[in-house]
Amino acid sequence: MPSQFDDNQHEYWYRYHDYATTGGVRVALQTFKVIRHTPKGVQLDLGLGESRFVLQNARKRFACPKKDEALDSFKARKRRQKRLLEHQLRRVNLALNAVERDDCKASDNTAAVFFRYYT
Repeated sequence: MPSQFDDNQHEYWYRYHDYATTGGVRVALQTFKVIRHTPKGVQLDLGLGESRFVLQNARKRFACPKKDEALDSFKARKRRQKRLLEHQLRRVNLALNAVERDDCKASDNTAAVFFRYYT
């Protein structure tokens, strides 16, 4: 991986991402070349003719100017993803528990099914 600046003085920004493999999950570091700077941010080359603007001082950024910042950003994204998925799992379990206890009530006038919400 290049440092923030390579021999030609190109600047790079970084983003960690995870992906599934047959052996589990891997975490990889992506490197994006800075195309240009603006007063508010940078334009990154995503490859294949695509680019993306990133605000320099935003709390949540697509990519970061330093690898340690990119790693902190990745951890924050994964913690948020975990909280969202845990909430979804709780709702799924509540719905399944309601159905399995036969707590469903269907109205004869509509096709809607109502579940009691248990916490």
